[in-house]
Amino acid sequence: QVVPGTDLGRRRLVFSMATGLLSYPLLENEGVNTDHKYSAELLRPPGSFEEQEFLERCIKCEQCLIVCPTNVLQPSLAKTGPEGVFTPEMEFRIGYCDWACNECGKVCPTGAIQALELEAKRTTKIGRAYVDENRCIPFVDGQTCLVCEELCPLPEKAIELREVTIETPEGDEVTLGQPHVIDDLCIGCGICEHQCPAQGEAAIQVRARDDASMRT
Repeated sequence: QVVPGTDLGRRRLVFSMATGLLSYPLLENEGVNTDHKYSAELLRPPGSFEEQEFLERCIKCEQCLIVCPTNVLQPSLAKTGPEGVFTPEMEFRIGYCDWACNECGKVCPTGAIQALELEAKRTTKIGRAYVDENRCIPFVDGQTCLVCEELCPLPEKAIELREVTIETPEGDEVTLGQPHVIDDLCIGCGICEHQCPAQGEAAIQVRARDDASMRT
């Protein structure tokens, strides 16, 4: 029975706030992207500290997002624990880390993203690209695609095309180049993923360098 004058909406609000305050320490420890437990899909800007220190330093001011010329930096939502929401992450289907840009580190007010000289930034490894042979056009369709290799900005390409002779789905025999990532060279800039012509999910994706679940 509802007591006259009782504000149920206010009671629900107070209950929700109390529940949130009590549960936050538990949720904080269950974040998916700490130094010991992380999402391989969550990639930080070049120059970022290790994850725990990054989270302690980042104040979510979005200055790095504002200056990013390709919009690859996006506010993180589902890939982090509560403490990481709205911190910057790389979304390579939206953009890529520009070879000629080091602006994010320059504007970061707390040093969560370190201010790297351009040459140092160009050798900083964000992650590593992995080819999904179940989606890649030269592997699946037997058609030539050079996009990822041609657009790789490194002076010594981090993607090489290995010539093979295969049978197409139509039964024709063709000789073409299939892309393979050179681990030591790849910095994970993401332009290959951004420009991959595969529909929907890219056939080449950048992930954390120790992500054993991705194909090479």
